[in-house]
Amino acid sequence: MKHRYRLIIIAGLVIMLFVFGQLHIQGPSLPSSPQNTGTQGRSGDEFMNITGILLLGPNTNNRNKRSQTLDQNNDFLYGWIYDISYNSAIKRMNNQSFPLRIIVENDKYEQHADDFTELDTKLSDDHITLLKDENLGITYTHAKAFVGDTRRAIQTANLNRTSFVENREHFFLSNNPVIRDDLIALFKLDSKKIADPDSVSASDYQQFLDESSVNLLVCPLNCREHIENLIRNAHSRIRISAQYVIDKRIINLLKQKKNLDIRIRTNNSDSNRDLIRALGQERIIFEDKIYNHDKLLIVDNTLMIGSMNFSDNALDNNREIGILLIDPSYIEQVKGLFQK
Repeated sequence: MKHRYRLIIIAGLVIMLFVFGQLHIQGPSLPSSPQNTGTQGRSGDEFMNITGILLLGPNTNNRNKRSQTLDQNNDFLYGWIYDISYNSAIKRMNNQSFPLRIIVENDKYEQHADDFTELDTKLSDDHITLLKDENLGITYTHAKAFVGDTRRAIQTANLNRTSFVENREHFFLSNNPVIRDDLIALFKLDSKKIADPDSVSASDYQQFLDESSVNLLVCPLNCREHIENLIRNAHSRIRISAQYVIDKRIINLLKQKKNLDIRIRTNNSDSNRDLIRALGQERIIFEDKIYNHDKLLIVDNTLMIGSMNFSDNALDNNREIGILLIDPSYIEQVKGLFQK
Protein backbone atom coordinates (compact mmCIF):
# COMPACT_ATOMS: atom_id res chain seq x y z
CA MET A 1 0.00 0.00 0.00
CA LYS A 2 2.81 2.40 0.94
CA HIS A 3 4.56 1.52 -2.31
CA ARG A 4 1.37 2.38 -4.26
CA TYR A 5 1.03 5.79 -2.52
CA ARG A 6 4.70 6.49 -3.20
CA LEU A 7 4.16 5.82 -6.92
CA ILE A 8 1.08 8.08 -6.98
CA ILE A 9 3.00 10.93 -5.29
CA ILE A 10 5.95 10.57 -7.68
CA ALA A 11 3.61 10.53 -10.69
CA GLY A 12 1.87 13.66 -9.40
CA LEU A 13 5.19 15.46 -8.98
CA VAL A 14 6.25 14.50 -12.51
CA ILE A 15 2.98 15.89 -13.93
CA MET A 16 3.35 19.13 -11.94
CA LEU A 17 6.93 19.60 -13.10
CA PHE A 18 5.91 18.97 -16.71
CA VAL A 19 3.04 21.49 -16.56
CA PHE A 20 5.20 24.08 -14.80
CA GLY A 21 7.93 23.55 -17.37
CA GLN A 22 5.51 24.12 -20.23
CA LEU A 23 4.21 27.32 -18.64
CA HIS A 24 7.73 28.53 -18.06
CA ILE A 25 8.80 27.78 -21.61
CA GLN A 26 5.78 29.46 -23.19
CA GLY A 27 5.81 32.47 -20.86
CA PRO A 28 2.96 34.94 -20.40
CA SER A 29 1.32 36.28 -23.56
CA LEU A 30 1.76 40.00 -24.16
CA PRO A 31 -1.37 42.10 -24.62
CA SER A 32 -1.96 43.21 -28.18
CA SER A 33 -1.19 46.94 -28.33
CA PRO A 34 -0.06 49.44 -30.97
CA GLN A 35 2.61 50.56 -28.51
CA ASN A 36 4.52 47.26 -28.63
CA THR A 37 7.77 47.50 -30.56
CA GLY A 38 8.27 44.00 -31.90
CA THR A 39 9.12 42.76 -35.35
CA GLN A 40 5.77 41.47 -36.54
CA GLY A 41 5.38 42.68 -40.10
CA ARG A 42 1.86 42.10 -41.25
CA SER A 43 -1.57 42.37 -39.71
CA GLY A 44 -0.43 42.12 -36.09
CA ASP A 45 -0.32 45.12 -33.79
CA GLU A 46 3.44 45.41 -33.41
CA PHE A 47 5.62 47.89 -35.26
CA MET A 48 8.49 46.64 -37.39
CA ASN A 49 11.90 48.17 -36.87
CA ILE A 50 12.30 49.46 -40.42
CA THR A 51 15.81 50.44 -41.41
CA GLY A 52 16.75 52.97 -44.05
CA ILE A 53 18.17 56.44 -44.58
CA LEU A 54 16.53 59.59 -43.20
CA LEU A 55 17.54 62.74 -45.08
CA LEU A 56 16.81 66.37 -44.26
CA GLY A 57 16.39 69.12 -46.82
CA PRO A 58 17.36 71.67 -47.89
CA ASN A 59 20.86 70.25 -48.03
CA THR A 60 22.86 70.43 -51.25
CA ASN A 61 25.18 67.67 -50.01
CA ASN A 62 22.47 65.00 -50.09
CA ARG A 63 20.39 66.25 -53.03
CA ASN A 64 21.51 63.37 -55.26
CA LYS A 65 20.66 60.85 -52.53
CA ARG A 66 17.18 62.35 -52.24
CA SER A 67 16.63 61.79 -55.97
CA GLN A 68 18.17 58.35 -56.25
CA THR A 69 14.85 56.51 -55.81
CA LEU A 70 13.98 57.72 -59.30
CA ASP A 71 16.85 55.86 -60.95
CA GLN A 72 18.15 53.10 -58.63
CA ASN A 73 15.72 50.49 -59.92
CA ASN A 74 15.84 47.93 -62.71
CA ASP A 75 12.30 46.74 -63.41
CA PHE A 76 9.67 49.34 -62.43
CA LEU A 77 8.81 52.44 -60.41
CA TYR A 78 5.35 53.39 -59.13
CA GLY A 79 4.49 56.58 -57.29
CA TRP A 80 2.07 59.18 -55.99
CA ILE A 81 2.90 62.89 -56.21
CA TYR A 82 1.15 66.24 -56.00
CA ASP A 83 3.55 68.27 -58.13
CA ILE A 84 6.28 67.41 -60.64
CA SER A 85 8.04 70.45 -62.04
CA TYR A 86 11.70 70.00 -61.09
CA ASN A 87 13.65 69.65 -64.34
CA SER A 88 16.29 67.47 -62.70
CA ALA A 89 13.64 64.95 -61.58
CA ILE A 90 11.95 65.01 -64.98
CA LYS A 91 15.30 64.37 -66.67
CA ARG A 92 15.99 61.41 -64.37
CA MET A 93 12.60 59.92 -65.23
CA ASN A 94 13.09 60.32 -68.96
CA ASN A 95 16.52 58.69 -68.76
CA GLN A 96 15.12 55.41 -67.42
CA SER A 97 14.18 52.39 -69.49
CA PHE A 98 11.93 50.57 -67.00
CA PRO A 99 8.14 51.21 -66.73
CA LEU A 100 7.34 54.25 -64.61
CA ARG A 101 3.72 54.86 -63.52
CA ILE A 102 2.75 57.88 -61.39
CA ILE A 103 -0.60 58.94 -59.92
CA VAL A 104 -0.74 62.74 -59.98
CA GLU A 105 -3.17 65.27 -58.57
CA ASN A 106 -5.90 65.90 -61.11
CA ASP A 107 -7.60 69.01 -59.69
CA LYS A 108 -4.37 70.94 -59.32
CA TYR A 109 -3.44 70.39 -62.93
CA GLU A 110 -6.95 71.10 -64.18
CA GLN A 111 -6.68 74.50 -62.50
CA HIS A 112 -3.50 74.97 -64.55
CA ALA A 113 -4.27 72.94 -67.66
CA ASP A 114 -1.23 74.19 -69.53
CA ASP A 115 0.99 72.93 -66.70
CA PHE A 116 -0.33 69.40 -67.07
CA THR A 117 -0.01 69.52 -70.84
CA GLU A 118 3.57 70.69 -70.47
CA LEU A 119 4.31 67.96 -67.93
CA ASP A 120 2.71 65.32 -70.12
CA THR A 121 4.90 66.54 -72.99
CA LYS A 122 8.06 66.49 -70.90
CA LEU A 123 7.26 62.97 -69.67
CA SER A 124 6.18 61.68 -73.05
CA ASP A 125 8.43 58.63 -73.34
CA ASP A 126 6.64 55.32 -73.85
CA HIS A 127 7.88 53.92 -70.54
CA ILE A 128 6.18 56.71 -68.50
CA THR A 129 2.45 56.74 -67.66
CA LEU A 130 0.77 59.57 -65.74
CA LEU A 131 -2.51 58.61 -64.05
CA LYS A 132 -4.97 61.35 -63.09
CA ASP A 133 -6.60 60.71 -59.73
CA GLU A 134 -10.09 61.88 -60.74
CA ASN A 135 -11.81 58.55 -59.90
CA LEU A 136 -10.20 57.88 -56.52
CA GLY A 137 -13.00 59.59 -54.59
CA ILE A 138 -10.62 61.84 -52.64
CA THR A 139 -9.99 65.58 -52.53
CA TYR A 140 -6.29 65.60 -53.44
CA THR A 141 -3.53 63.16 -54.18
CA HIS A 142 -1.15 64.82 -51.76
CA ALA A 143 1.06 61.75 -51.15
CA LYS A 144 4.75 61.86 -51.98
CA ALA A 145 5.84 58.24 -52.19
CA PHE A 146 7.64 55.98 -54.64
CA VAL A 147 8.19 52.23 -54.78
CA GLY A 148 10.51 50.37 -57.11
CA ASP A 149 11.95 46.90 -57.26
CA THR A 150 14.97 47.92 -55.16
CA ARG A 151 14.19 51.25 -53.48
CA ARG A 152 11.27 52.82 -51.60
CA ALA A 153 10.81 56.48 -50.64
CA ILE A 154 8.25 58.14 -48.37
CA GLN A 155 8.79 61.87 -48.19
CA THR A 156 7.30 65.25 -47.36
CA ALA A 157 8.57 66.81 -50.59
CA ASN A 158 7.08 67.30 -54.02
CA LEU A 159 9.29 66.95 -57.08
CA ASN A 160 9.69 70.69 -57.55
CA ARG A 161 12.56 73.08 -57.10
CA THR A 162 11.42 74.67 -53.82
CA SER A 163 11.07 71.25 -52.18
CA PHE A 164 14.61 70.25 -53.09
CA VAL A 165 16.37 73.60 -52.73
CA GLU A 166 14.47 75.88 -50.34
CA ASN A 167 11.98 74.13 -48.02
CA ARG A 168 12.48 72.13 -44.86
CA GLU A 169 11.64 68.58 -45.94
CA HIS A 170 12.34 65.01 -44.87
CA PHE A 171 12.98 61.97 -47.07
CA PHE A 172 12.98 58.36 -45.84
CA LEU A 173 14.62 55.84 -48.20
CA SER A 174 14.42 52.12 -47.47
CA ASN A 175 14.88 48.70 -49.03
CA ASN A 176 12.38 47.04 -46.68
CA PRO A 177 10.54 44.29 -48.64
CA VAL A 178 7.34 44.43 -46.54
CA ILE A 179 6.88 48.15 -47.20
CA ARG A 180 7.66 47.48 -50.87
CA ASP A 181 4.90 44.87 -51.11
CA ASP A 182 2.43 47.09 -49.23
CA LEU A 183 3.05 50.12 -51.44
CA ILE A 184 2.77 48.00 -54.59
CA ALA A 185 -0.54 46.55 -53.36
CA LEU A 186 -1.87 50.05 -52.60
CA PHE A 187 -0.74 51.40 -55.96
CA LYS A 188 -2.45 48.54 -57.79
CA LEU A 189 -5.68 49.20 -55.89
CA ASP A 190 -5.56 52.94 -56.60
CA SER A 191 -4.68 52.53 -60.28
CA LYS A 192 -7.41 49.90 -60.70
CA LYS A 193 -9.96 52.27 -59.14
CA ILE A 194 -8.80 55.09 -61.42
CA ALA A 195 -9.36 52.87 -64.46
CA ASP A 196 -12.74 51.57 -63.24
CA PRO A 197 -14.23 53.14 -60.06
CA ASP A 198 -16.74 50.30 -59.61
CA SER A 199 -14.05 47.62 -59.63
CA VAL A 200 -12.65 48.54 -56.18
CA SER A 201 -14.78 48.81 -53.04
CA ALA A 202 -14.25 49.96 -49.46
CA SER A 203 -13.91 46.30 -48.43
CA ASP A 204 -10.97 45.93 -50.84
CA TYR A 205 -9.16 48.77 -49.07
CA GLN A 206 -10.07 47.28 -45.69
CA GLN A 207 -8.57 43.96 -46.76
CA PHE A 208 -5.43 45.85 -47.79
CA LEU A 209 -5.20 47.40 -44.31
CA ASP A 210 -5.77 44.03 -42.64
CA GLU A 211 -2.92 42.46 -44.61
CA SER A 212 -0.42 45.35 -44.56
CA SER A 213 2.11 46.45 -41.97
CA VAL A 214 0.85 48.63 -39.13
CA ASN A 215 3.86 50.88 -39.81
CA LEU A 216 2.22 52.17 -42.99
CA LEU A 217 -0.20 55.10 -42.75
CA VAL A 218 -2.59 55.74 -45.63
CA CYS A 219 -5.07 58.62 -45.57
CA PRO A 220 -7.98 58.69 -45.46
CA LEU A 221 -7.93 54.97 -44.53
CA ASN A 222 -6.10 54.85 -41.19
CA CYS A 223 -4.05 58.04 -40.67
CA ARG A 224 -6.31 59.76 -38.18
CA GLU A 225 -6.75 56.61 -36.10
CA HIS A 226 -2.99 56.03 -35.85
CA ILE A 227 -2.05 59.65 -35.13
CA GLU A 228 -4.78 60.20 -32.55
CA ASN A 229 -3.92 56.94 -30.78
CA LEU A 230 -0.25 57.89 -30.64
CA ILE A 231 -1.02 61.28 -29.08
CA ARG A 232 -3.69 59.88 -26.77
CA ASN A 233 -1.27 57.24 -25.42
CA ALA A 234 1.75 59.56 -25.12
CA HIS A 235 3.63 59.27 -21.82
CA SER A 236 6.49 61.77 -21.88
CA ARG A 237 6.98 63.87 -25.03
CA ILE A 238 5.30 65.03 -28.21
CA ARG A 239 7.10 66.80 -31.06
CA ILE A 240 5.53 68.08 -34.28
CA SER A 241 7.20 69.74 -37.25
CA ALA A 242 4.61 70.59 -39.88
CA GLN A 243 3.41 73.08 -42.43
CA TYR A 244 -0.01 73.25 -40.74
CA VAL A 245 -1.31 72.10 -37.35
CA ILE A 246 -4.96 73.14 -37.58
CA ASP A 247 -7.09 70.03 -37.04
CA LYS A 248 -9.37 70.73 -34.05
CA ARG A 249 -9.40 67.13 -32.82
CA ILE A 250 -5.60 66.96 -32.87
CA ILE A 251 -5.33 70.32 -31.07
CA ASN A 252 -7.83 69.16 -28.42
CA LEU A 253 -5.81 65.98 -27.84
CA LEU A 254 -2.67 68.08 -27.45
CA LYS A 255 -4.47 70.28 -24.90
CA GLN A 256 -5.32 67.16 -22.90
CA LYS A 257 -1.60 66.32 -22.83
CA LYS A 258 -0.40 69.74 -21.64
CA ASN A 259 1.34 68.10 -18.68
CA LEU A 260 3.79 66.45 -21.11
CA ASP A 261 6.84 67.92 -22.83
CA ILE A 262 5.28 69.31 -26.04
CA ARG A 263 7.06 71.34 -28.72
CA ILE A 264 5.73 72.23 -32.15
CA ARG A 265 7.64 73.79 -35.04
CA THR A 266 5.47 75.32 -37.75
CA ASN A 267 5.09 78.32 -40.04
CA ASN A 268 4.20 81.74 -38.70
CA SER A 269 0.77 81.98 -40.34
CA ASP A 270 -2.68 83.00 -39.15
CA SER A 271 -4.01 79.47 -39.67
CA ASN A 272 -1.63 78.15 -37.00
CA ARG A 273 -2.53 80.77 -34.37
CA ASP A 274 -4.99 78.46 -32.59
CA LEU A 275 -1.95 76.55 -31.34
CA ILE A 276 -0.88 79.47 -29.17
CA ARG A 277 -4.33 79.81 -27.64
CA ALA A 278 -4.47 76.07 -26.98
CA LEU A 279 -0.93 75.33 -25.79
CA GLY A 280 0.77 78.65 -25.01
CA GLN A 281 3.50 80.56 -26.81
CA GLU A 282 6.34 78.77 -25.00
CA ARG A 283 5.56 75.43 -26.69
CA ILE A 284 5.48 76.81 -30.25
CA ILE A 285 8.49 77.51 -32.48
CA PHE A 286 7.42 79.61 -35.45
CA GLU A 287 9.67 79.20 -38.47
CA ASP A 288 11.29 82.46 -39.56
CA LYS A 289 14.23 81.42 -41.74
CA ILE A 290 12.92 78.92 -44.30
CA TYR A 291 9.50 77.60 -45.26
CA ASN A 292 8.59 74.58 -43.16
CA HIS A 293 6.98 72.03 -45.51
CA ASP A 294 7.74 69.24 -43.04
CA LYS A 295 5.24 66.62 -41.78
CA LEU A 296 6.81 64.92 -38.80
CA LEU A 297 5.53 63.64 -35.44
CA ILE A 298 7.44 62.22 -32.48
CA VAL A 299 5.53 60.57 -29.65
CA ASP A 300 7.79 59.14 -26.94
CA ASN A 301 10.02 56.75 -28.95
CA THR A 302 8.02 56.59 -32.19
CA LEU A 303 8.62 58.81 -35.23
CA MET A 304 6.10 59.41 -38.00
CA ILE A 305 7.09 60.95 -41.32
CA GLY A 306 4.81 61.40 -44.30
CA SER A 307 2.95 63.71 -46.63
CA MET A 308 0.06 64.64 -44.33
CA ASN A 309 -0.42 67.94 -42.58
CA PHE A 310 -2.26 67.95 -39.27
CA SER A 311 -5.49 69.13 -40.87
CA ASP A 312 -8.92 67.59 -41.34
CA ASN A 313 -8.56 67.70 -45.12
CA ALA A 314 -5.28 65.77 -45.04
CA LEU A 315 -6.41 63.15 -42.53
CA ASP A 316 -9.99 62.65 -43.74
CA ASN A 317 -10.12 63.52 -47.44
CA ASN A 318 -6.73 63.24 -49.19
CA ARG A 319 -4.58 60.37 -50.36
CA GLU A 320 -1.59 60.75 -48.05
CA ILE A 321 1.13 58.23 -47.18
CA GLY A 322 3.32 58.06 -44.09
CA ILE A 323 5.41 55.62 -42.11
CA LEU A 324 6.05 54.92 -38.42
CA LEU A 325 9.66 54.34 -37.35
CA ILE A 326 10.94 53.08 -33.99
CA ASP A 327 14.72 53.14 -34.45
CA PRO A 328 15.96 55.69 -31.86
CA SER A 329 18.67 56.91 -34.23
CA TYR A 330 16.03 58.61 -36.40
CA ILE A 331 14.69 60.61 -33.46
CA GLU A 332 18.26 61.53 -32.57
CA GLN A 333 18.67 62.95 -36.09
CA VAL A 334 15.69 65.30 -35.87
CA LYS A 335 15.66 66.36 -32.21
CA GLY A 336 17.64 69.51 -33.03
CA LEU A 337 14.60 70.90 -34.88
CA PHE A 338 12.87 71.51 -31.56
CA GLN A 339 15.53 73.57 -29.83
CA LYS A 340 14.67 77.25 -29.68
